[in-house]
Amino acid sequence: SPVELFCDEMDMEISKNNKVTFFLSTDDQITETELVKKYNGEIITNHKILNRNTVSGIQDAVIDMYCLSKTVYIYSSYWTSFGDISSRIGRISLITLKNK
Repeated sequence: SPVELFCDEMDMEISKNNKVTFFLSTDDQITETELVKKYNGEIITNHKILNRNTVSGIQDAVIDMYCLSKTVYIYSSYWTSFGDISSRIGRISLITLKNK
């Protein structure tokens, strides 16, 4: 899902509550850097190893999954099970973002 879809949703959330914070879970360093810069102070991230072919990278992904499960709800990319599993763990709503 394009990062712009997430920005639109985050902008809407900020317009409703200017004290809102977001937990960002991504395996794309460019996306993380872009969003942290744009939403300075409103984004929480887990500094992690992005390589899912290493034990540390897999452990960091599991940490992200459980952190997501403790949020109010999850905005997720289309065609990924990561957000779905996190929402099931936390029994929270999952909102899948995709182009129309």
